[in-house]
Amino acid sequence: MRVERDRRSWAIESDTPKHECGVFGIYAPGEEVARLTFWGVYNLQHRGQESAGIATLSDQGIDVKKRMGLLREGFKEKDIESLAGFAAIGHTRYSNTGGSNIANAQPVVYENIAVAQNGNLINSPQLRTDLMRKGISPSSTDGIRCSSDGEIIAQVIATSEGKDIIEKIQTASRKMIGAYTLTILAENSLIALKDSHGFWPLCLGKINGNGFVVASESAALDIIKAQYIREIEPGEIVQINGRGIQSFKLPIEARRAECSFDLTYFRAPDSLITPDRYVYEFRRELGRQLAKDFPVDADIVIGEKDSGTFAAHGFAQVSGIPFNEGSIKNPYSKRVFIDPDRRSRDREVELKHRILKPEIYGKRVIVITDSIVRGTTSKGLIRMLREAGAREVHMRVTYPPITDPCHVGIDMESKGFLIAANKTVEEIRVEIGADSLAYQTPEGWEKVSQRSLNTYCTACFTGEYPIPVPASRDKFVLEGVIN
Repeated sequence: MRVERDRRSWAIESDTPKHECGVFGIYAPGEEVARLTFWGVYNLQHRGQESAGIATLSDQGIDVKKRMGLLREGFKEKDIESLAGFAAIGHTRYSNTGGSNIANAQPVVYENIAVAQNGNLINSPQLRTDLMRKGISPSSTDGIRCSSDGEIIAQVIATSEGKDIIEKIQTASRKMIGAYTLTILAENSLIALKDSHGFWPLCLGKINGNGFVVASESAALDIIKAQYIREIEPGEIVQINGRGIQSFKLPIEARRAECSFDLTYFRAPDSLITPDRYVYEFRRELGRQLAKDFPVDADIVIGEKDSGTFAAHGFAQVSGIPFNEGSIKNPYSKRVFIDPDRRSRDREVELKHRILKPEIYGKRVIVITDSIVRGTTSKGLIRMLREAGAREVHMRVTYPPITDPCHVGIDMESKGFLIAANKTVEEIRVEIGADSLAYQTPEGWEKVSQRSLNTYCTACFTGEYPIPVPASRDKFVLEGVIN
């Protein structure tokens, strides 16, 4: 195995929630699998921008390269050319468990297994302790110990009982509590799986007739001209190798609990939810539902970029109130990597939004946003609209009030930092400075989803978690286990 890493490290801080990761995998003998993985991961960077990596599988074994920062900034042509093989996995990360450093970048390689993970294990500290009792320690790079649950997953799988990699995964799944989608290279195979609840998306596609692709979202398939086949089912293991494609099941039965917030906020608008429904269509319908349930008289409708834009179009269609850009997104806002201890978040809001003052002046404005977490972004945007001359500002939110933190993959802070956990809707309205405020109801969201709410994880707005969760969560908990 050859590992190449660089030392750079950035921290990203924002008022908006961050997802943990995006994963990708390809089995395509005869193709430039590393290059195809690069472009697949490139189209998943909205799910994580702190680090990225690519691992390839050849007859000589596993090679891996990892870089901090955005994919095109870290990876060079020579990196791609040096990664040869018939299969590959890729990863783009936001640090949900463990710090943002090169030691925690993925894919993780342990023995003859490479793993890329999206999600979060609830019991990772206990698993790490159990592994260390067996004499298995975290890896170290230049004195920095790995503190991500991705490495724990790789170690648990590699050391579990089983005659082959599938049985090892099945055995390991009994020990791992939490949410995870995985892409794995092992035993001349590409393997992909979802936990039994199916918290996070993972789809299957076909490329060039004899190859297969798996990815967190179908947008990653589109960029490499792969054909979408289907979503991998909760608790399903897909193995792809020279014998073709096989499907297995995890030995754990659990209710389906797909993340409702991921669908509302994180997924790329051009990704598929089902073979005949795109994410942007779903979000547009959320806006239509808001217009039916919470109408308001106004002059223009605008969307908070990016996920709010399609909902704003839907609201405008039903209400008859014209859609207007009203603001533009700074194309460089996602590339602002600054110290997380900065003194003010207000500047970040101003960097993200550029108000088109002539379109706003003297008008009653409806703002459609996907969610309110802390309230800082909404408060700053409303202030900017009023400074631009808006007579009234009304806010409509496509997701119900977020009252509880996420423990399985979205970096939402503790309950104390969630504005809806501590204030009523009216108090939030006053806090952010809106003339009116309304949230999507759970019933409205369910209607738009076209599925029972019981098939989703709704813990962040109901407090009802589908798995046992700790009273509080520290993303650096594994550093404590290591030290």
